Amino acid sequence: MEKQIFPYGFELLENKRVIAFPAITITLKKENSLDGFSFLVLIDSGAEFSLFTKSDAELLEINLQKGERIDIGGVSGDKFLAFIHPVLVKIGNKEFKIKVAFSSRNDTPRILGRNPLFSNFFIIFDHQKQNTIFISRKVKLFEKFIYA
Repeated sequence: MEKQIFPYGFELLENKRVIAFPAITITLKKENSLDGFSFLVLIDSGAEFSLFTKSDAELLEINLQKGERIDIGGVSGDKFLAFIHPVLVKIGNKEFKIKVAFSSRNDTPRILGRNPLFSNFFIIFDHQKQNTIFISRKVKLFEKFIYA
């Protein structure tokens, strides 16, 4: 994948207003498993870690308690417990091994955070066209264009 374009996701609010947000459908797999599950996630440049729910961990047959324990805080100041586990994530046709946090709750959002995927891609949020563009950092011509 040199470049991949993902359309924004949409949410209908209670007041019947529709909002668009940068989203991507990714597939998660537990290590040494053929079974993968797809999720629509918010691309959150303000989040350090990617985050999934307790139910997502159960779906992947991951024992939450065996992961590295961390406290995660949101913009509102609300904190909750999560556990970090290695998983395989598939974006487009590329798979990467990353560590993600699984919340101890089910009412947390699914998000794709900076660490470590943002190190592998230039990520452009094109709000006008409502697309998010992932460009592999291996595309040196693009890097030269950006920093010229």
